[in-house]
Amino acid sequence: EKAVTALVRAIDLGDRDGLTYGLLGYAYAVLGKNTAAESAYRAAIMLQPESLDWKLGLSRILYKSHKYEEAATLCSELVAEYPSRPDLRLLLAGAYLGLKQNMRAAEVYEVLDAVGEATDDMLNTLGDIYVNENLFDLAADAYSRALQRGGATVATRAVRNAEVMVARGATREAGVLLEQLRKLPSTEQKPEDRIRILKLNARLAMTKRDGGDEQAKLLEEIINVDPLDGEAMILLAQHYAQKPEGIEKASLLFERAAAIAAYEAEAKLRQAQMLVRAGRFQEALPLIKRSQELRPRDDVARYLEQVERVARSRE
Repeated sequence: EKAVTALVRAIDLGDRDGLTYGLLGYAYAVLGKNTAAESAYRAAIMLQPESLDWKLGLSRILYKSHKYEEAATLCSELVAEYPSRPDLRLLLAGAYLGLKQNMRAAEVYEVLDAVGEATDDMLNTLGDIYVNENLFDLAADAYSRALQRGGATVATRAVRNAEVMVARGATREAGVLLEQLRKLPSTEQKPEDRIRILKLNARLAMTKRDGGDEQAKLLEEIINVDPLDGEAMILLAQHYAQKPEGIEKASLLFERAAAIAAYEAEAKLRQAQMLVRAGRFQEALPLIKRSQELRPRDDVARYLEQVERVARSRE
């Protein structure tokens, strides 16, 4: 604040050179007064057109002000003039993301990695871009490069990345990342991440031919480690529910999961679906009603109506 007062007074007294305006722009930027900072930086550039500091300052203000097109144009010029400055490329990538030109941002991140300047955060962002473009093989490669940076925080992000790819159906690519996670020392993995990895491997086992037994073993391991893991109980119950002789065992697991408040609605609905497939409609009805009571959903309401209709027709 004091610097702004002094610099404005200097300008009033006739000191209108590039340095004075540039310092004023910097002071305004620090204070978060973006419009004033932009005006001061533009004046500084007009008087000192060769100054990188003022151009970089203006680029950052344009980015903060969401003027991404102007920021991208200026950053492109700066990158061409100063190709060895990774901070300029990073700012350019951010401007491209702001313009929704994700693949152009990806090109910049790839260049940063090629010259050894990419951080794990940048590579994870690169992977996210590829996932959004459904380029899952490139995403897995970018995430793997991020994981190579090491550390528990990086590993946690990698688990999240694998979960996203599994949710998007990219199971093969997620498997590549999970295999890399498996090779990490235990010191680089948090206990909760190891549980999440086991769950992901269990989900991948479901996609394999004859992978059910492998999935069951993984889920049982999870439940042994954490007897209150309702999600694992539901998945294991669904595994047993696929076998005619496994309905009672599945029911016990569903009931255990339902005893945990956070999983009650899901467990009761899945148990009801199993009973419906077995033709036990009357037993399924109270479970569906309880699930709908806990977590009202339109699709479950329609399902309840269908089961009630069939149950009445069989009375």
